[in-house]
Amino acid sequence: MNTQPPTRTRKRTTLRLAACAALGLTLTAGVTTPAGAATRATTVRSVQSVQSVPIGTWQGTVTHGTGSDELTLSFHADGLVCLKLIGGLGSGTGKWRPTGLSTFSYEIRELIFAADGTLTGQVDINQQAVQQATTFQSSGISKIYDAQGNYLGSGEAKVSMRRASRDDQDVRETRPCP
Repeated sequence: MNTQPPTRTRKRTTLRLAACAALGLTLTAGVTTPAGAATRATTVRSVQSVQSVPIGTWQGTVTHGTGSDELTLSFHADGLVCLKLIGGLGSGTGKWRPTGLSTFSYEIRELIFAADGTLTGQVDINQQAVQQATTFQSSGISKIYDAQGNYLGSGEAKVSMRRASRDDQDVRETRPCP
């Protein structure tokens, strides 16, 4: 240890180190998270997660190789999904699952009926969806079968939906699926 009295150079060096240390603390303080910020960030993420869950009833359009149809989809908290074509000529049930913060997939077996109620075929629907708050778009390949279960072919289907109801209670009241 040096016992010599401080020189002017040592005093300047000491002051510089003190200034740098103070500046470092200031910079560090500017980087630290304010109290409660982590909680706010978590809450925002939680709200976003809730907003990106499709639970509820949706109305929209499916476009496929032979045209387009209006439909209603309902997503239940337990993973059940229900489909009803507007006009009553098709309905089905299946399952859905989240695949990311604003993405999910769903699979439905839709039964197709003639106007007199006779089963004419079925469609196995497999869709990948991206949700943006009150809308979602999905696409996928559907496999088509006749009334006897014979495979007829497959084709791409695109779905565009808008939320009609967010409340799972509304969905539960329509259970079981039509």
